[in-house]
Amino acid sequence: SASLEEDLQRIEAQLAGVDLKKAPWVSLEDLIRSSWRILDQLVGLLGAAELVLSEERIREYHDRPMSRVQALLLRGRSEGAFRADQPDEWQVACFYAILHAAAAEVRIGRLAEDAASQVIPATIRALLLPADDATNGQS
Repeated sequence: SASLEEDLQRIEAQLAGVDLKKAPWVSLEDLIRSSWRILDQLVGLLGAAELVLSEERIREYHDRPMSRVQALLLRGRSEGAFRADQPDEWQVACFYAILHAAAAEVRIGRLAEDAASQVIPATIRALLLPADDATNGQS
């Protein structure tokens, strides 16, 4: 239990260390590139943690990274960088679904890790581009 808690704290410190004060797209790409592998580890640890930690403690470890992503998305929306025509909770859920899916694809060998580092940010960029930017040039 103590070792599990230490692992969770180490992962949280790594995720919290990403500078999210840069331009929204730069911050988002930094966050993705530095954390998609770590988030996959976190999910595995949280599964094990369910056996030994309180529900409240597990929720804390789960909610901290999500709240950082949500804050970045909201800032990007307010600056006009990210689309604002979808619920931010949905965009956060999609963000994590993409990261988890990519990690799973790398784990089973269907996606090379170096390709994942390019594909993940591009996929999330497509998700978050304002609607008029996403349709420009497509007729």
